[in-house]
Formats: sequence, structure tokens, C-alpha cells
Amino acid sequence: MPGHEEAWADALSTEHLHQRELLATLRDELGTFARECASALTTLDTFAGLAGVNEILSTAQAGAAHAKLALDVGRRLRGGEDPQLVDVYSKVAGGEDVPPALVRHASELAAAGPRRTDRQLLEAVVTASGASAGIEQLVGPAPWAALAALKPLVKWVRADDRKELLHSAGNDLAQVLTATASLGAGAETSAAGDAAAIGQSLRDSIEHVENAAKAVREGKLEEVLREARQKLQQDLDALRGIHEGADDAPEEWREARRVEHVELTEEVRVKLEKIERIRGVLLRILPNLQAITRALSVVQKVHALEGRLEPAPAAGVAAAQAALALHAGDVWAEGLPGAAPEPHVRRLSKRTKWITAVLAAVAAVVIGAVVGVALSGGSSPKPKPVVTETNAAAPAAPVTTTAAAPTVAARPSLLPVNAVFDPNQRATFYTVSVEQGGEPVSSYRWSLTTPPGNPTCNKFGPIPGKPNEAVWHHADTDGCTHNGIQHDGTVHVTVLSAHWSCSESFFGTLTKTGTKNERCTRR
Repeated sequence: MPGHEEAWADALSTEHLHQRELLATLRDELGTFARECASALTTLDTFAGLAGVNEILSTAQAGAAHAKLALDVGRRLRGGEDPQLVDVYSKVAGGEDVPPALVRHASELAAAGPRRTDRQLLEAVVTASGASAGIEQLVGPAPWAALAALKPLVKWVRADDRKELLHSAGNDLAQVLTATASLGAGAETSAAGDAAAIGQSLRDSIEHVENAAKAVREGKLEEVLREARQKLQQDLDALRGIHEGADDAPEEWREARRVEHVELTEEVRVKLEKIERIRGVLLRILPNLQAITRALSVVQKVHALEGRLEPAPAAGVAAAQAALALHAGDVWAEGLPGAAPEPHVRRLSKRTKWITAVLAAVAAVVIGAVVGVALSGGSSPKPKPVVTETNAAAPAAPVTTTAAAPTVAARPSLLPVNAVFDPNQRATFYTVSVEQGGEPVSSYRWSLTTPPGNPTCNKFGPIPGKPNEAVWHHADTDGCTHNGIQHDGTVHVTVLSAHWSCSESFFGTLTKTGTKNERCTRR
């Protein structure tokens, strides 16, 4: 292997290692938080059942404002329950294939709810026909790691349009929890359940909420994120230095590496932004977790003194349940692909192109019709088959000559290469299109630079009868190794006309529209 190729492969391997280390930290810390929150919710459910919380609140709501408030919020939360959606989330977060019936349900939800925070996840499920590998390719590695870590919470999350609910629920719950934290032992009686069992389940709930808060407070994500930014920037600088300084390398290789570097820089930026936003949500909910702990601790003391549960502390328990469920939904929603707290974040335009391309090109594997919007909004077109025919090969244009000199038409203008990964075939389909107005195209030439260290991953070629399309088969059985989220090879296409040769390249095997890197020369 030439020196410049070996240096690039080594630097790329180091960069991928640093990305994996960061995602592993994200998954570990989110996993700890999710397990403790899920355990707290489970024990609170047990406590509420043993103590008859709903019955106490229903009886007392006419004379206790907080009892009615806690009941109302709880009912609004339960009104959003969707067992089939929970099953979809559970399958996705567990890395399992989503069965056809649930894919259809995801399609119906995506079509019916244009403002859903989980819209891109539902669209990915439908586009990939429920195939786990395809969903992972579509949603991206950072959301995939986050959702896998948060799987224990899927029973309680609510990721549809939550704005109206959150607008009032947060204040309502904070009001109840604050009032609960200031309670003393009351005089009213509402005995229910076995005192010992009730007390233990409440103590367990407090411990789990405290552990969830501790996971956020003492987590290493901030430190690791800061170090990862530095390492990944150094990695990207090293890669740039290699391709810019490889004076003895072929121009085609240098251009392919330049494009690859641009793609990789964008990939790193998107991952870091996603992880930073998730960390921000965890920090914002930390005071709320501490408030829940304080309220439940007071309930525990009151119950220990009185041996019974009264309306005011019962309202605090119900508020704690609802608040934990809402916070779990906040973290889950932020882990979703494309989720962003502020509408002015426009740097995800490439992600928009990915989703738009998927919705426009893939339907052979889709169950049901998908009508949706991409990340930046707007209606998506009806999906088309994976292999689409754009411009067919055109015959060579006749060259009109005079005694003086040939007449040369304008050069062809190439659109960026579009790629669509088909998880069923374990293949990526590439299409290059030519804008109208240039010299007619006479032929297309496709080639592949195989991934570093994997020369056998070369099952690539044009699609018969469709010269502007090519396919790269990259399953294990095709001689390809799987060490990351995609295969790090570069697809090249050269479009020829009578007087022009125009080339473009595309890095990787993920579904997206590539960057415009066309180069044309006179023949």
C-alpha cells in the first residue's frame, strides 16, 4: 500500500475509535439514568397501587386543589398511551426488526401527526420496512446509541406533540411537589394497603430517583465530550494534512479524500451537536429530580408517622409519577433523530437532504404509503422504487464543423450523486443526474475505491440498462467487513459527452445526497 494511503487509513481508524469511545460514554451514562428512572416509576406504580393513591385523590379532589391538579395531569398523560407505539419504540431501541403490523402503525402515525417529535424515527421505521440495520443507517449513530440506552423508559415516554401538555403540566407538577415538600403530619385519615409494603416501595422509589439524579450530577459526559471535541478536531486536522500534503498521490485520490474529509467533518459536527443537546436536557431536569426526591422524602416521613396516606401527600406521589414520566419523555425526545430545541438551528440541512432522498427514492421495501415532512418541514413526495431511472444514455451528438473550428456546446452540469441504502439487499444504489442545457451525454463510467484494508469489498458496477445508476453490494458474503456505521469506500462516476469529461465522487454507503464536487475538462 502506498505511503499516503496507509497514513490515511491509520488516521481514519484513529478518528473512528474516538467517535466510538464518545458514543460508548453516552450510552453508558444514559443507560444508568434510564434504568434508575424506570425502576423509580415501577416502584411508584407499586406504591400507588398498594396505597390506593387514585382512590384517595378521586375522593378528595372536590376539597383539595392539589389532589384535583395531580389527577388531571395524570389523566392527560395516560390519554397519550399507545401500546403499539410503545412496541415500536421497544423494538427499535432493542435493535430488533419491527414487524409489518407495527410498521403499518408507524406509517399511520407519521401521516396523521405532522408535528410529532418522533416523526423522523417513524419515517425511518417505514422507509427501512422495519429492518433494524436500515433504521440504524437512517437515524444515525448518535440517536441510535441514545435510544438503545433509553430503552428501559419506553413504557413511560410520550413523544407525540407534547407542547400543549408541557406548557401547563410542568408548572402544575412543580406546584404540587413544592407543596408536598412543605407538608407536616396531617390529621385526616385515609388508610390503605399494608403499611410495611407501602413504606418499602416508597423508600425504593426515593433511592432510585436519587440515583438517577446522581447519574446526571456525577456523570463524566461533559468531561468526555470536551476531550472528544479536541481529539476529533485533531483527527480531522491530521486527515486534512494527509490529503493536502500527498503531492505524489494521483489527483483522483486526493480529490476523493478531500470529499471524504468534508463528509466526515459534517458527520462529527452532527454527532457532537446531538450529544451536547442530550447533555443539556439532563442538566435541565436535574433540579426537577431533586425536587421529586424532596417531595417523596416528606411523604415517606408523613406516612411513617401516621401509618396512612392522606390526600396532600398522595397528590405529591401522583405528581412525582407524572413528573418522572414527562422528564423521561424529554430525554427520549431529544435522543430522536433530528430533534433540536431551537428552530433556528439550520446547520442540519444535509440531514434534511438525507431524509428527503430516502422518502423520494425508496418504496420497494416500504409497507404502506408514507406522507410526511423532512426535518425542515414540507410535504415529502410519494416514495419511488429503489432503482430509479433518471437520465438514460444519450447518443453522441453530431459535431458540426466548419473550415475554421469545431463548435463546442456547453459542458454537461452534474447534480450531486444520490445514494440509497437498501437493507434487504445489503446494497447501496447510486444515481447521477445531468441538468438540461449542456452537451448531450454519450456514456457513463463508474468505478470504486474500496475501503482501506478491505480490497475484497468490490462487488460494484453499473445497473444494466440504466447507465447513470450503479450498485455496490456490501454484505459479509460480498467480501466486506463491518467495522463502523458504513463502508468507507468512494464511488466515482465520469460522464462523457462529445467534447467534455465531467467527474464526481461520493463517499460511503449511507442514504443521502452527496456534496457537489463536479470537475469538468475538455476532451
